[in-house]
Formats: sequence, C-alpha cells, structure tokens
Amino acid sequence: MTPRALAAAVLAAAGLFLVSWSLLHVGFWRHDQVVDTPVYARYGEAIARGAVPYRDFTPEYPPLALPVFVLPALVTGDGDSYRTAFEVLMAICGISTAG
Repeated sequence: MTPRALAAAVLAAAGLFLVSWSLLHVGFWRHDQVVDTPVYARYGEAIARGAVPYRDFTPEYPPLALPVFVLPALVTGDGDSYRTAFEVLMAICGISTAG
C-alpha cells in the first residue's frame, strides 16, 4: 500500500469512527444511555484533589483506567464540562486506533 493510500484509508477510518460515534448523541440513540461519566468525574476529581486510589477510595475500574479519568478533571470544574472533555478525549483515543 502506498503512503497516500494508507493516509486515505486512515482518514476514512477516522471519519467513519467520528460519524458512528456522533450518531450516539442524536435521535433515539440519545435516550436511555447507560452513562458512567459521573463516576469517572468523581474518581478524576478526587485524584486531582490529592486522594490516592485504593487507599482513600476504591474505584471499580483497573488502575490504568484512572489517568483517563483524571485528565478531564484537570481541565474542568463541573459535571457538564467534564463530560465534554471526557468525550473529546475518547474521540481522540478512538481516532488514534484508526491509524
């Protein structure tokens, strides 16, 4: 595969990912979602305040998931902006898997 064809394939995969991911936020898919984002925000905000996981609180997720929860908490202050920051981070992670 040529570099140009590879770049086109990666861009197409990233675009397809973004379109399918975006569909989760419109129409009937938007209703009745199971959303754990408030839990992630609680963990991330606790760590950002200096709490130590597994000592000060017991997360339900494996240790390597915690940095993903903390990053949005470091740049936001409330639940709605945390969710937006978390979704942007997850979109970036999803797009990065296309390459």
